[in-house]
Amino acid sequence: LILNDKKRRDKILLNLGNAAFKGDRYGVESNIRELLSANLTIHDRPDKLGYHEILGMPWIDVDVRVLQRQLINAKFWQIRFDHDENGEPKFCSIPNAPVYPYNYYVVHPDYAAYDENFGLRLGERGTNLSPIITHVKIKHEFEYQRESWEEHARRCLVAFSNVKSRERHCLETLSRLLELNIIQTEGLLALSIALHDLGKLNKSWQESIGVAMGDTPLAHTPYCKRTKIAHAAISADALYPLFRKLLSKRQHSIAFKLAIAHHHHARAETVEPYTLSWTNYEKIMEKICSEYSLDASPKDIRKTEEHQKRLETPMINLESTFLYTIYCIVSRFIRLSDQESFSINGEKLKDGAG
Repeated sequence: LILNDKKRRDKILLNLGNAAFKGDRYGVESNIRELLSANLTIHDRPDKLGYHEILGMPWIDVDVRVLQRQLINAKFWQIRFDHDENGEPKFCSIPNAPVYPYNYYVVHPDYAAYDENFGLRLGERGTNLSPIITHVKIKHEFEYQRESWEEHARRCLVAFSNVKSRERHCLETLSRLLELNIIQTEGLLALSIALHDLGKLNKSWQESIGVAMGDTPLAHTPYCKRTKIAHAAISADALYPLFRKLLSKRQHSIAFKLAIAHHHHARAETVEPYTLSWTNYEKIMEKICSEYSLDASPKDIRKTEEHQKRLETPMINLESTFLYTIYCIVSRFIRLSDQESFSINGEKLKDGAG
């Protein structure tokens, strides 16, 4: 995948940014063609496959625009890979979901065929592809531990300081797209990373994992508990007034909002009623705003919403090249910093995020 290939990703983002600002339509289109790819395999019952089996399926790189045309009347599923808050890997199959770049799709063999001699043939009848199973034990990507909400936010900031040095091209591209200097851009990313789990301070979320008012709020569900209460879209909704204040263009703030809303599940769009009953985020936010000279305060955060509502849109229009690139870059920084935060030990936390 492009997002996991640093050299390729940096090259595309750099070329895309340069072409966009020079008004080079051919350059933009060339890079967009490379960006607009999805992953496809063939099977009639993906829900019957195990996690390692679905990972081991032969995945074929296909232009997403071709898929959008060919799958209109086909039977297919989107595969969403994820992990629960205890670090256990999982996936779900969603019938006839919208077709977007980078995503994984399984097409029923009545509508697609593949062989080594002729390759992929959409619209023809074929057979199931088989997973290539390795006998190497797959190590969990994360080891979750009991961690307070505030500790996790601080670890994410330490991780961000490591990530941004490796992702310099992405940072510079985002700075140009937002028409802000590097320091301001870093500050906006720091806010989105530190506060991406703000929705977990929702009274209902903490109560669902056994945390009572007055107790220290946790960042993850304990091993013995599970919660069905979503938090990512709530984080996005609560933070939107903050980003709307800091970003001059409304569409830019929506790109940040959606990146936060989608940090667990792409296309999440329902915002349940919420009340942020803990204020642990305030000192962290004030420190970031002071460090990066951002004109914002905890008062800019929406602390309660009485009615269920939906985000403005489930996904940015792919034709909006600038906005989609902003969304992708912000999403990447949030996910990388969140993932890397679990390797930050106590000493680094003390030194790096005091």
